[in-house]
Amino acid sequence: MEPKALGLRSRRFMKASMYCHVIAVTTLLALSAHAAPKRQQQEVNGWKSWVNAESLDRPGQPVTAAPFFHLKVFRQGPTEKQPQLLFEKARHGGLSLSMNDAGVVLIFDGGEPSTLFFPGHAEPVPLMLAPNKRLATSKNWPWGLMSNMSPLSFLGDTIFYGKLSDGNGFTLGTVTIDAEKAAIVQQRIIVDEQGRGVKPHEVQIAYQPRPIRIGSRIIWKNEGSANTDESSAWSESRARVADLTTGAVEFLTATPEKWWAGHEAELAPFLSRTR
Repeated sequence: MEPKALGLRSRRFMKASMYCHVIAVTTLLALSAHAAPKRQQQEVNGWKSWVNAESLDRPGQPVTAAPFFHLKVFRQGPTEKQPQLLFEKARHGGLSLSMNDAGVVLIFDGGEPSTLFFPGHAEPVPLMLAPNKRLATSKNWPWGLMSNMSPLSFLGDTIFYGKLSDGNGFTLGTVTIDAEKAAIVQQRIIVDEQGRGVKPHEVQIAYQPRPIRIGSRIIWKNEGSANTDESSAWSESRARVADLTTGAVEFLTATPEKWWAGHEAELAPFLSRTR
């Protein structure tokens, strides 16, 4: 089911909005007027998080109207007897929920800034993404905050995201968190393609295989283009590597084999030419 209230500019990006995943678990709650899951639950490393959704639609409401829900997000730790209410809101449409193996929950609530909920800390932490080149020089900054992330991966203490940054640009970046301090400790934009013949859908993270992290490096494939007439640095779907220490990006096939010793099985899907 595709969420119809996200307002994205193309069918491909509507699909991308559904591609939220974590190294262990993620849920995108895509709600409609006809089918509203009352509870969607995830569990990783003993942590549980879930969304309860109660429909507030009135009988006889036109099916074309955006569905309205009372949403509650809960989290429960391995030794906790009672769940904790993290988020509550009545709103149109759904939300996406991600959790890592330390119980840190990331909520993306439509067009509002994403929010991090750290175990042991009462106050949530808003996630305002670092601006790309265009927004950093815009007079409208910071009102043009890049708050809607799609797709994203929660890889340990690092969030790897893709972002449609404007009508003809795409940004890939990382956010590193410290769960004990309940803080965002680093943000880095690793790819910032703004026009110059590059199509945003070429740069976006491919659905499969899912990005992985090995040490300080993230490995992923870009979506590429099915149109053989298009030609850019991102037209071909290839495995790429981002170094979290330096921010450098290169092809997986260009990296020294000694880096990947013992990880051949994990890397096999990235070296396959099948998509």
